Amino acid sequence: MAIVEFEGYHGTNEANVGNILTNHFNISEGPDEWLGDGTYFFVEGISDPVQRAIQWAVVTAWDKLGKRNRYSRYSVIKAIITVEEEYLLDLTTLEGRQVMNYLQEQYVKKLAQMSKELRGSKKATEGAIINDVRDEGIFRLDVVKADFPFKFAAERILGTAFRQPNVTICAVFEPNNNINADSMCVVESGEVANETF
Repeated sequence: MAIVEFEGYHGTNEANVGNILTNHFNISEGPDEWLGDGTYFFVEGISDPVQRAIQWAVVTAWDKLGKRNRYSRYSVIKAIITVEEEYLLDLTTLEGRQVMNYLQEQYVKKLAQMSKELRGSKKATEGAIINDVRDEGIFRLDVVKADFPFKFAAERILGTAFRQPNVTICAVFEPNNNINADSMCVVESGEVANETF
């Protein structure tokens, strides 16, 4: 079985670092998660993953309703992600995109068979599809990798609507299984207010 290994960079509130290094990463859950319920990392691909993790930590510090930052310092944690190749869905490849296209077609058929009320409660996103694949045991997925268009501070402030992907991310569904805790370390820290576009 071939093992795929790559570095992932996770941007966060500096206050979370101790807990993450001691207790491992939390999983982000919900139908709005880009690639399903998992821990998210910026990885090598379209752009510099460390810089993108910094930008993500900065943009997520902002409280839109309160019009202020929720935290003043960010950190970027590096982790080595390992996964058996057959349990990695790589949407940066043609084969991976074809798999996702097939899954989307099947999801549309599934939605079409549901009542309007039930269909209205389901989100038709890549994340929802990946969660269904995993929850229903259609096939095993441990890590999904993809290119996405993210809006960081500049894009949000300037109101851009670019659709071209600008980051490569991955979701790790069982961080305790696919991330060696000994590999986790802080590679960047700084003041949120000092980061500009």
